[in-house]
Amino acid sequence: MATPRKSQMKKIENVLRKYNTGAGITADRVAKIARVPRENVGKRVYDLREFYSIYTNYRNVAGKRTAFYRFEIGRAHVWTPVTSLSRMPSSAWKKK
Repeated sequence: MATPRKSQMKKIENVLRKYNTGAGITADRVAKIARVPRENVGKRVYDLREFYSIYTNYRNVAGKRTAFYRFEIGRAHVWTPVTSLSRMPSSAWKKK
């Protein structure tokens, strides 16, 4: 049986994946869609950062500081190089 913490993390992860567009999604909206308490959203997003790269952007909305969350998509964690070896100077090659 999944613990409440893990089930909340899974729900929040699914919402973040589904609504990963534009500037992101607010914690209030995540809480409403995932049906988890609003005060737990920030904690669970923090926990998810152990496994995923999640971008948090704070903006003022109606005079209130609001967090927007979205998955970061990048190549930092990928092993394959962006530049092919044929275009890379030999000084940049890994020495064994």
